[in-house]
Amino acid sequence: MAQIILSGDGMTIEIEDEIARSDDLLKRALSPHYPDLANALISREEKDGVLKVTVSKRAGPKGSFQADGKTSTNRVVLALEEAPDYLNPALALAWQLRSRKVSGVSTGEDGLTLDEQLALQHQIKEAVREGEEQALQVKKALELLKAAPGMPSYRLPEGF
Repeated sequence: MAQIILSGDGMTIEIEDEIARSDDLLKRALSPHYPDLANALISREEKDGVLKVTVSKRAGPKGSFQADGKTSTNRVVLALEEAPDYLNPALALAWQLRSRKVSGVSTGEDGLTLDEQLALQHQIKEAVREGEEQALQVKKALELLKAAPGMPSYRLPEGF
């Protein structure tokens, strides 16, 4: 019987030599009880006629690989890169007004004269409305994410 030493746990298990000599058989034998060993580093040493196998956990890449070889993290980054450019209208208007003040275009004490404020009143109201609408959408999305139940994975991510 071979001695299997799980280096991360410090446990020693005895297993048949035939299984201990094969990485694949050993991983299959241990994985139901130690799923973290799917990506383990296995080393063997025979000492005094006894096979000693050391199994060390090894960190793998983060995220779950898909059939096309891309991780779920890569998919998120790709989706963000492909998303259309968008700037919240409230922020765009705020930057526009600040640049007018800095450049000296506006002459009012607060950056805008009364006439300029009246001329921009509709644009300001619309920007505030859209900004508040977006803030509400983000809040709803966050609440949905917090309330979502955990879901089991149907495959073991590499490195765990």
